[in-house]
Amino acid sequence: MLRFTAHAHARIKSVETAMPDRTSAPAAGDTAPAAHAIAVVGMAGRFPGASDLDDFWRQIASGVEVLEDLSDADLDAAGVAIELRDRAGYVRRGTFLERCDEFDAAFFGYPPREAQVLDPQQRVFLECAAEALEHAGYAAGTSGLPESVGVYAGASMNTYMFSQVARNPALADAVGGY
Repeated sequence: MLRFTAHAHARIKSVETAMPDRTSAPAAGDTAPAAHAIAVVGMAGRFPGASDLDDFWRQIASGVEVLEDLSDADLDAAGVAIELRDRAGYVRRGTFLERCDEFDAAFFGYPPREAQVLDPQQRVFLECAAEALEHAGYAAGTSGLPESVGVYAGASMNTYMFSQVARNPALADAVGGY
């Protein structure tokens, strides 16, 4: 469950957006705003070796390589089986996000135990959503957000619970079970 609580002192509602009718082209010279127009006023992202979008674009422009070589010790720590890493096609390189261990659970309204099992991808998502609002000029603790704010984002299937939490029954029980 993703929660972004009102610690930014804003009412954040889910926004359902209807797709505009694309059956006819706008009239020539029509400068009226589209009925379903949106404005991107804030963005955020976190990438390997880049803490924000500006760093990310600098890396791209400079051709920075962010892949790192992984040692046997790195692979052992990650739990990669020796049989897997010894395969001919196994690539011993990877990327890493910095500051993933700095999630402010209280800011987002999570009790410490629940935050302990929250998927790290969800933590980064929440942090980036808050950063996007700040980038748009709506910092935490300020008022003045419009009535409706939409945060559009993408995510993949959450496997963290199965691969990390479910393998540790004591941890799952400590946070109320799953």
